[in-house]
Amino acid sequence: MLTAAEYIDQRLENQRKYHSKRSGASQYRYRLYRIIIIILSAVVTLVSGWMKDYDWLAYVSGACGALIAIFEGILGLYDYHNNWVESRAASEGLKRERFLFETGSGPYDGLAEKESFHLLVKRTEDLLGGEVKKWAEDEAASA
Repeated sequence: MLTAAEYIDQRLENQRKYHSKRSGASQYRYRLYRIIIIILSAVVTLVSGWMKDYDWLAYVSGACGALIAIFEGILGLYDYHNNWVESRAASEGLKRERFLFETGSGPYDGLAEKESFHLLVKRTEDLLGGEVKKWAEDEAASA
């Protein structure tokens, strides 16, 4: 049987770090692709005025348009924005739960050590179970 310290280290903190890392990676990709789309859109606008003088700019404009479509497709397929927000919420929820437990605050106030630990496990697993359910629903909706 795990102690509270072992559970926090092996399960809660492990999952908090995972969600924090996933959130950071999703945020980075989302912002990167959005910046690329903004730049490519500006290039299309800029070169469209010069296309009558320079025929080859039509190829540049077409390539930029194709890249915009590709990056928009990637953003839609991998849903980086939603992953960023949901993973950050999960990470912050786990962090909050740990602090409430360790300080004996909120729902842990006045509980015996064993009851407090059982409540921590239940609330943590409920939070993580909700993440699994959201993931399964998202996967089913995108199929």
